Amino acid sequence: MHNRPRAQLITGVEYADFYRDDEDEELAGAIRRYRDADEQDALLLQALETLWADGWDPHEILVLSPRRRSAAHRAFGETTDASPQSGATHGIRWGTVHRYKGLESPVVIVTDVDGRSPGWEDLLYVGMTRATERLIVLTSLEELHERM
Repeated sequence: MHNRPRAQLITGVEYADFYRDDEDEELAGAIRRYRDADEQDALLLQALETLWADGWDPHEILVLSPRRRSAAHRAFGETTDASPQSGATHGIRWGTVHRYKGLESPVVIVTDVDGRSPGWEDLLYVGMTRATERLIVLTSLEELHERM
């Protein structure tokens, strides 16, 4: 597991110099690499259990993916995006990066970072910048994992 501030996490996706005026550079971040969908699903559930053990309320957690059929979809069993105003199973919000563009959450988990989605670097950037306090990225990309 790699723990890095947001500035170091964003370094791998061209937007390293971007900061909002109110952005806290000490955002806790972690990147975890998976080899297949089953391993990603296990990492997602492990991350959620750790967050709950650390005292995060489920409503403070947002799981984002560049696509609808995602690790969150498999974990929560929903077929459509949760709306930003409502919670999914256990109160955890989840959906596509597109759906949450412009919104924030204290904790964000970005899943399905595999380089296959068109414009994946932009989607990763948008997903990562939704987090205000804690960020977890699940990726299959070794080069991204190594850069972060």
